[in-house]
Amino acid sequence: MATAFTLHCAHKKLKMYYLSLWPVGPQMIDDAINKVIKTDFPHLEYGEDYVNLGYKPGYESVIKVIVTDLRELYTTDDKGTNVDQIPMMEGIHSVQDFDLVINVSSGYAGTKEWVQYAATPYRDRIRLVAGCTGVQAPLLYPYIPDQLPGLLGAIKGAAEYEKLVLDRYYRDRGEEPEARYLEGIRRMGPQLVAHVVMILLIIAGNVIYFVGRRREAGP
Repeated sequence: MATAFTLHCAHKKLKMYYLSLWPVGPQMIDDAINKVIKTDFPHLEYGEDYVNLGYKPGYESVIKVIVTDLRELYTTDDKGTNVDQIPMMEGIHSVQDFDLVINVSSGYAGTKEWVQYAATPYRDRIRLVAGCTGVQAPLLYPYIPDQLPGLLGAIKGAAEYEKLVLDRYYRDRGEEPEARYLEGIRRMGPQLVAHVVMILLIIAGNVIYFVGRRREAGP
């Protein structure tokens, strides 16, 4: 999802601000930047077109602060550069200054906390969309479409979004996208096989159960 989001934003020439509430987030951010921007969009300049603000501990308390004062916590970027020296940070003082917030998460703190502490109290000023795991998705459905106008759920959601982006910017032009952009679609195959096997096992278990009961009952 993160790769597809980055690819879509890069094609639309949007300014991208990355930040993380999880300790492993910076690695995921670097992966998306290296896989997409530095490989296929080398003309995009750091500080002008995209910036990595890095990780801050505190979970939802970070959200509570940055919705009104981003610079109180993010005084530097992930490299240690003062945000006042980063051109694309000019005029950015809080999350409310962003046109769109995209959250990719699989737990706490994640989309639910962004909904509770950003999208709900600042509904008229913060627009939030998200991508999450299949387990987390049902907990977020009640927030659609008011606080959460868009949601990608699990690998299926990632694969569907990948296809839309790749069709729009590659296949419609007669080009074939790189394999690194097909991760969600590729994973649908093994997931399909796993689901089919589970269904067959459930059917087999029920058949064995009822056959056993019939034998116990006798003629």
